[in-house]
Amino acid sequence: MRQTAVVQQLKKIVRTLLFTILILAISCKSLRNNSNIGKIGNSDYYILKFEPNEKYPIFENAQPTELTHEEIVETEKIIKSKVDKITSEWRAETDNEYAESEYQYDRQYIAAINENGEKLIWINFFCEKSLAEFYDLRKERTNTADGGKCFFQLKVNLTKKTIIGYKFNGIA
Repeated sequence: MRQTAVVQQLKKIVRTLLFTILILAISCKSLRNNSNIGKIGNSDYYILKFEPNEKYPIFENAQPTELTHEEIVETEKIIKSKVDKITSEWRAETDNEYAESEYQYDRQYIAAINENGEKLIWINFFCEKSLAEFYDLRKERTNTADGGKCFFQLKVNLTKKTIIGYKFNGIA
């Protein structure tokens, strides 16, 4: 009888261990699938794949490539003064009428390698948190008209450590 109780206890332990392993496996898979999401300071970022065959590609004569968190940190160093200037101009234009969080930009990054082997990065900045209601920010590039400096884009040549393009949306 004592042996039966021990066997029952061992079966319970094995079931608990298997359940725990299953939960861990599911969690790890979920983390791998979300490796294109991260944070820079208080801002969220999303890494999207470059689609060279879309109707209006953001890079000409380029191929998709991977982008690491370390490269994003490096890119942020390159663009910091430009983003600070844009934010300062927007604060002045709006007389600081928005909440502090509205002056922080979430980002979408898309990376490509050009025909010269240089890594190019397109960054889409947006302050409007409600975009998540209309877009899957992990998978699709936002496309907004107007919005002024709440929405802008930068292109960076990471290989040369230079900003190669800047555009902000018009004002409605």
